[in-house]
Amino acid sequence: MYTIRKRVAYSEIGSDGRMTLPAVLDALQDCATFHSQDVGITLDWLMERNLAWLMAAWHLRIRRFPSFGEELEIETRSYRIAHSVGKRAFEIRTFKEGQPGESLMLADSQWVFSDVVKGEKVNLPEDFVRRYGIDEPFDGSVSPRKRLRPVPGMKVHEGSTIGEGLLDTNNHVNNVQYVRMALPYFPDNIQEFRIEYLKSAHLGDLIIPKTADMDGRLISLDDPEGSPYVIMEVR
Repeated sequence: MYTIRKRVAYSEIGSDGRMTLPAVLDALQDCATFHSQDVGITLDWLMERNLAWLMAAWHLRIRRFPSFGEELEIETRSYRIAHSVGKRAFEIRTFKEGQPGESLMLADSQWVFSDVVKGEKVNLPEDFVRRYGIDEPFDGSVSPRKRLRPVPGMKVHEGSTIGEGLLDTNNHVNNVQYVRMALPYFPDNIQEFRIEYLKSAHLGDLIIPKTADMDGRLISLDDPEGSPYVIMEVR
């Protein structure tokens, strides 16, 4: 297990004074990345070998979004590492010295270890399990992975082109940036969020949002041929 602490910054909140979903995902991603850095699987080590942990899926259960200025504790537990796949659970809770924290969110995630130049999965080195450690996930954080797929008749919205500001160190769109693109189509007061990452978008690619209201809202970000980069379900 691995834990970081942070305070909710003004730059992370929306008009309601609460942390936005992209800011939450950034914080979870930071926690996982710092864990990797601190066990010696550093960003430099990965980049020198054209390797990276790529996001495959997130699933968040949200009790409430933290407010501006709240002190938070974010804990991650690596609970499965096999072949090219790593699975991590997270909990975000309030932090106040000497007092039990309030659990705000639980998250599950799946990551794929990849060669970003060849675009291929890579089997994990043997010592990764020892370095990250294997722990039990948080109660209620893990559920069967739900495959999200487009449905017929989705509403098509105006597209946009990927600019340099959306790229990360792997030269493709960072996983949280897709969520930022989809925010105009989110319902209010969300309590559960899923996203499946199906392929990477790059500089100059055209992203076309599509939505459908079902049991919650389905949001697909597609290429011009109708093939999804990501699909989200928001409840």
